[in-house]
Amino acid sequence: MAGQCSDKARTNRRVRGPVKFAVISVTALCVLILTMPNTGSGQVPAPKSQNPPPPKKTGATAGGSTSAPGKAAPSPQGAIANDDDPRVKAAVARAANFLRSPGRGRGLGEVALMVHALAKIHEKYPDIVGPGDPVLQSYIDRLRANCTADGYKTERGGGHDNYEAGCVAMALTAADGQAYKNEISIVLQHILKRQFSNGAWSYGNEGGSSAPGGDTSMTQYSILGMWEASAGAGISVPKDSWDRTAQWLIKNQNGDGGFVYHPGASKESTHTMTAASLGSLYICQGELGGKRRSTRGGILQTVQADDPQQEGTFKAQTTTAQFDDAINKATGWLSSNLTFDKASGESDNGRTRYTYYYLYAFERFATLADIKQINGIDWYSEAARIILAKQRDDGSWTADDGIEVNTAFAVLFLVRSTHISKKIHQRRIGRGTLVSGRGLPQNLAELEQVAGGLRAKAAKGKTADLLSTIETGKTEELDSAAIGLVKQMYEKKWTAVGEEGDRLKKIYERGVKTKNAEVIKAAVKLLALTGDYRVVPLLIDGMYFEDDAEVQLEARLALCKISRKFNGFGTIYPEEATKDEWEQEIARWKEWYKQVRPESSFEDEVEIGK
Repeated sequence: MAGQCSDKARTNRRVRGPVKFAVISVTALCVLILTMPNTGSGQVPAPKSQNPPPPKKTGATAGGSTSAPGKAAPSPQGAIANDDDPRVKAAVARAANFLRSPGRGRGLGEVALMVHALAKIHEKYPDIVGPGDPVLQSYIDRLRANCTADGYKTERGGGHDNYEAGCVAMALTAADGQAYKNEISIVLQHILKRQFSNGAWSYGNEGGSSAPGGDTSMTQYSILGMWEASAGAGISVPKDSWDRTAQWLIKNQNGDGGFVYHPGASKESTHTMTAASLGSLYICQGELGGKRRSTRGGILQTVQADDPQQEGTFKAQTTTAQFDDAINKATGWLSSNLTFDKASGESDNGRTRYTYYYLYAFERFATLADIKQINGIDWYSEAARIILAKQRDDGSWTADDGIEVNTAFAVLFLVRSTHISKKIHQRRIGRGTLVSGRGLPQNLAELEQVAGGLRAKAAKGKTADLLSTIETGKTEELDSAAIGLVKQMYEKKWTAVGEEGDRLKKIYERGVKTKNAEVIKAAVKLLALTGDYRVVPLLIDGMYFEDDAEVQLEARLALCKISRKFNGFGTIYPEEATKDEWEQEIARWKEWYKQVRPESSFEDEVEIGK
């Protein structure tokens, strides 16, 4: 596996642990959402070493198609550098017009995919789909109408409702996970009730004759709906549901590392189901507490084990080693059988039926795996080139799965839907969270209302006692103690070398040593309030803390506060930044520190009090 998935490694960096995924993804299986009896992927064997062709150098740009109605536009000129390429935006704009044209969307699942695509366009390009878009809102209202006090009312049954429900949960979360939280919760309950005891989802009832062991494609959709409901809308999902699904996937992985559509019926590993299962495994792992990153050698490796102390009394049956083995083997299969336009799938001898479904699943896998290249190929650039070349002049993409479905899939790839989901999840962290970054305490009597929101009440007591409380790392006590300390810091001057400042520095360092993110975040917030530039090296050090993206974010925000550079030098969210961009951000803060304290020699080690 080493070297097959690569991304430029961070340089001069002390890696403490994994990048924390807010985890993430969205997908949609096409066919079964509509009226087709058998979609997904599963039986056609994958060719070995099938690499995509190099980008074509001729042809008009995607934005300047002169093809006849219903025909594909000419191939775009030049490589597609990234999702900010103007040709990508032009293609997405045409697709948005198509999805909003009259008569679109027959079934509820189809409408859900259209909502999902349009909502993600709005997130990336608000000038294309603006706030309160009337067509988008009419689609959303249709989804909400099926979320009743009596439960979620499906349009389709016999298992197809699992696809439908997964898509609806994703769509409403993408539109506004907070505004539609009640409806999402209703859909989530339907998804959870339909899960088999073995952790999978499938047609009919458990024990029936139709795919009794489980359906990999349908399971993917259910996992995606659960993930968005959990990470995007903040609705609790039982840990056991993630764990059982992970166990089922790992148990039914083929010996060659790939996955099939219906384990026990299908035999040959396929591109579509392997990419889909990788996304599901990453999501399950993230929800169970294990985080993964791409190492310098290119191997995808778990760098944070499950911590039952942070997840209550639940202990997952799926181990870190099992996740490592399954994900590395599946990634190896995709790498050995790499293709972007000839993906194998169920009942698809021509290898073209599930192109957009597959590419959307690939985007999810690669985004969650945090890789830019596979086999030395920029996966986004190559797949985007293929997609743009096939767009029809009315803005759509077509194939066997249905014109709206494929158009939605193509759009979700082009805008990097999973990447946007991670950004949305990261933003949600700031809603209803307290000083330590965690959720509201169970005892509401310990809350007070401030500026229309709730927060923990400031604890009273001696400074030393409050600092001791911070050191315990207990979330509810930590919140109150931190707010109490904030009040004290405004009443009297703290410095980096004073007694209290020195205690805060030790608390930070102990938090890093024990990898207690809650303690680190509280210490970082309080260090910034000293206003003393001598704490800057510690704050910069926090930006290196890859065990938890929230710590990285908090450290950067603290630097913005203490420097009065409220926009910093680049992107605010570590989940939005590439590794190179985050390294550049850190380098700029180091350079700034050298300018304000030229007598200091800050290289890559923390320096305090000089």
